[in-house]
Amino acid sequence: MDVYQVAADHSDIGHVSRFIFDNEAWGIRYLAVDTQNWLPLKGVLLAMLWIYLIDWFGSTVSTEMMRDLIRDSTVYNSAVPLERDFEKQLYVFCGKAAYWS
Repeated sequence: MDVYQVAADHSDIGHVSRFIFDNEAWGIRYLAVDTQNWLPLKGVLLAMLWIYLIDWFGSTVSTEMMRDLIRDSTVYNSAVPLERDFEKQLYVFCGKAAYWS
């Protein structure tokens, strides 16, 4: 499997570590991003709605989110089930409209 690097502000912030699927919509809802090469011991979620480019040949994913916003974002722990409260906090923090509203 290819490792997809994730870029924000045209700079590498980490790599895709997993996909979070929406069982009702049958699609990928989030990319979990491992940022340990940039931010030690931190993982974040990026909604697919916040991705503007997937370069299949270059194995990169680019997001509209700013590095500072990602750096300060809520830490995602893959050992804890994703719940709506976490999503609400994430969307409010990022200033984005919720997909469920």
